[in-house]
Amino acid sequence: MKRALLLPLLSMISLPLACLAHVGSPDVFYEGNAGPYRLFVTVRTPAMIPGIAAIEVRSLDGHVTGINIAPSRILGEGSTNAPPPDHMERSSTDPDYFTGRLWLMASGTYQVRMEVFGAGGQAQMAVPIAAAARSTLPIERALGALLLGLMAVLSVALVSILGAAARESQLEPGTVPVAHVI
Repeated sequence: MKRALLLPLLSMISLPLACLAHVGSPDVFYEGNAGPYRLFVTVRTPAMIPGIAAIEVRSLDGHVTGINIAPSRILGEGSTNAPPPDHMERSSTDPDYFTGRLWLMASGTYQVRMEVFGAGGQAQMAVPIAAAARSTLPIERALGALLLGLMAVLSVALVSILGAAARESQLEPGTVPVAHVI
């Protein structure tokens, strides 16, 4: 009886551990058809925006001769005015493998538009991706010290301006203010 209860309990505890996959992975994996061509696409989004996304495409049917890619916003002005496409490089050792890189200039939802060329003619496909900063770079000590010094100068200037405004707001109209040196 105890074994009959223990087995389902253990399977409920261990099942979630076995189901860990790409949950939380920033990479995009997409398998689909571009016309007559079956493609498997991997998009490795950059850790910081703006940044460069690495794109890998594998032709699953072996009939692709070239691929052009371009980033495009899914919604808004960028969805109709995409930049000119970049040509993906074909691997010298594997003719079904292509690599390319695209700049993602702002956070948001994008699609990687693909023009695929091959024996079956030209076809198009779009892979949706989300671009968001996942990390930040540390600031260098010298730059941090410079920015801290400039902030101190701006703070002193702000106090000086506010002091002068407070003093002169108490004067009667037409009275010439007296210069105060700090």
